[in-house]
Amino acid sequence: MSINPELPKRGEIWLVNFDPTVGAEIKKVRPAVVISSDSVGKLPIKLK
Repeated sequence: MSINPELPKRGEIWLVNFDPTVGAEIKKVRPAVVISSDSVGKLPIKLK
């Protein structure tokens, strides 16, 4: 059984964990707006 993760679409707001933080930034989940085109979300790229 394969699981298809939901792909972000332009204009959506996703909750993102921007950890690790730098300096005195507070570690927590924050909202982020997707601004790239929908086709970019289909590329096999993973950010860590």
